[in-house]
Amino acid sequence: MKLLALETSAEIASVALRLDDRVLSREGGTPGTHAQFVLGWVGELLDEAGLTLDQLDAIAFSAGPG
Repeated sequence: MKLLALETSAEIASVALRLDDRVLSREGGTPGTHAQFVLGWVGELLDEAGLTLDQLDAIAFSAGPG
């Protein structure tokens, strides 16, 4: 399964891409700065995996208070 996961409701943002038994990830930032990094990280992970968005099986995201 190819799963992209986004977390932006915590103090540190993270993006992870699960490819069957392998996980690629990025994390960092500070509260209020997540939008500056997250989409770039998505692009980096997809490039690293040799995938495009339409090849993903699912996208998961947090729906927290942030």
